[in-house]
Amino acid sequence: MPENRSNALTNMTYGIIADLFAFMRQLGVRIEAFDRRIDQVFWANTDCQRIAQICGVGSKTANAAISAVANINARVIWAMLRRNEEFRASV
Repeated sequence: MPENRSNALTNMTYGIIADLFAFMRQLGVRIEAFDRRIDQVFWANTDCQRIAQICGVGSKTANAAISAVANINARVIWAMLRRNEEFRASV
């Protein structure tokens, strides 16, 4: 926080700004922790690494792409299983 208080801000305002600054620091720490976890997943997954070879694609984009494909595949498999159940029930 700036030491110069000649700009007529109240003590309450300084307190609020200090709280917000501390909150932003905490967010920064949490974001760094999430980044490390994403990077761990990235280095453990060869598909992510393969996608990251595309110019402009990093670990976060590669993880998102693999997750999206996995979700689509899960939905397709679920739909196929549901159709199979419905088919067996109709026979």
